[in-house]
Amino acid sequence: MKKIINWYVCLVICSCLTIAAPGFAADCMTLKKSLKAERNFKKKREILSSAIIQCPDDPIINYKYGLSLERFKKYEKALVS
Repeated sequence: MKKIINWYVCLVICSCLTIAAPGFAADCMTLKKSLKAERNFKKKREILSSAIIQCPDDPIINYKYGLSLERFKKYEKALVS
């Protein structure tokens, strides 16, 4: 009986993890679209500051964040990010 409960709990956890992943991807896509639409560099940098926290593994957001740091002469931070 205990094995069945353990398998059930494992199944529930795995299904929750697979369902949550597309939600994060959609959120990153929304952030990318808002970045593309924004023309003000200061506002774009604010969006990127929150986007880098929400999507730390996204290569496009990381590149744009580093580029915005370079434009604001934050060279050391740009090299790290």
